[in-house]
Amino acid sequence: MYHQFKKFLQDKIADFRRIVRQAKGEVELEDLQNSAWIIATELSEKQQRQINFENIDDQERLLTTLYGRSVKGRDRATRYAIQLDQTKEGAEEDLPSLIEMLPGPANADPLQSLLEQEEWTNDLVALDEAFAASFSQAVAYAITLEKFQSIESLGAFLALTKATLTQRISRAA
Repeated sequence: MYHQFKKFLQDKIADFRRIVRQAKGEVELEDLQNSAWIIATELSEKQQRQINFENIDDQERLLTTLYGRSVKGRDRATRYAIQLDQTKEGAEEDLPSLIEMLPGPANADPLQSLLEQEEWTNDLVALDEAFAASFSQAVAYAITLEKFQSIESLGAFLALTKATLTQRISRAA
C-alpha cells in the first residue's frame, strides 16, 4: 500500500502543487502530502475498506477532500489570525510586534537569564575568594567536600561516622 501511495504522490504532483498555490502560502507541499496519507486513512475508515490509490474515483475523492480542507475549509480564525512575529498591516514601522508586547516570566528572556547566571557565578567566585582569604578548618572541610562529592565518602576516608563529621563541620563553621 505504501508503494501505491508513493506512486500516487508522484503521479499527482501537479495537483498537489496546484492546491499549494491556491492555499496562498498557508500550506507547504510536504505538509499537504502528509495530510493526504492521514485523509486516506480517514476515508478508509469511513468507507470501511482500504483506499485504492490506483482507482481514479478514490484518487479524486482524496484530492477533493484534501483541497476542501487545505483551501476552502481553512478555519477563518486561522486564516485571518495575526502572526505573533509581524506587525499589523498599516501600523507604524517602529511599533513592536505582538510577541514583543506579550508578558512573560523574567527568566524567559535569554539575556536576563544569562545575566542572572553570570551574577550567581560571580557570587560563588567571591565566596570562594573570601574562604581562601580566611583559611580555616571550615574552608578545609569545604574544599575537601568538593573533592569527595559527598559527606559519606569523606567520612569513610577520614574514618569518621557521618554524624561525627557533620558535628565537626558545623562547629568549624
